[in-house]
Amino acid sequence: MPQTVTMVPDPRGGWIVRAPGSSSDEGHFETRGEAVNFGRELCSQVNADFEIHHLDGKVTREHFRRSTFPSRS
Repeated sequence: MPQTVTMVPDPRGGWIVRAPGSSSDEGHFETRGEAVNFGRELCSQVNADFEIHHLDGKVTREHFRRSTFPSRS
């Protein structure tokens, strides 16, 4: 199963980004945009998917995993 970075709304305000396998938050952000940018960057660094939990309860998933297959020339 691929690793997943998760972004969730903080009930106290703002947004929380959690790294895969971490019991603590990777960061707290005032705006959704800041959290999304940080989460995407983290995903590209750790080769993970990005799971965004929206205020309305919907979940969006973005894929940032690098391919393990050699590129075709």
